[in-house]
Amino acid sequence: MGIFHHELPSEIAWFTLALAAVILVVCWRRAPWTKLHSDGVLFTWLATTTITASTWLFSVKVQPDFKLYLLCTPLIALMFGPSLAILSIAIALCFYTYMVDGLWANLGLNLLLNGVLPALVSHTILRLTQRHLPHNLFVFLFVSSFFGGIVAIASVMFASIGLHAIAGYYPAQYLV
Repeated sequence: MGIFHHELPSEIAWFTLALAAVILVVCWRRAPWTKLHSDGVLFTWLATTTITASTWLFSVKVQPDFKLYLLCTPLIALMFGPSLAILSIAIALCFYTYMVDGLWANLGLNLLLNGVLPALVSHTILRLTQRHLPHNLFVFLFVSSFFGGIVAIASVMFASIGLHAIAGYYPAQYLV
């Protein structure tokens, strides 16, 4: 769902890299690092980062630069919060970009697309659920987790399809 092999225009690549760098600095400062001091939480966060990067290698190749893979960002955002989720996805994207020999200039756009967007969408749905619905396990599992994950993944898919169509990498009829 990212753009790993098509070369972006240099202005867009630099802008998205700068924006992603600012977001990473903000996430680094806001991340609940004390949460990782609990028993096993740091290892769980590192394991989810590693598993995410590893599962992306088993993607479904639709076209050379249009792959479908398991997006774990909503799950990581629910487990650790959006800041740690974005940092986790940044690490996973670096590993994945290296492994598939992707373009490093596209890293900023891919972080915005695969990390920031789904983390913010799923966290927003979680906050709305906590504010407006009863606090119980059923609401968390089905509304925040299931529905929130679907909405986050759909937002990434629509954004990715839109970017591929606008950039002209694939015909719009094919993407639809």
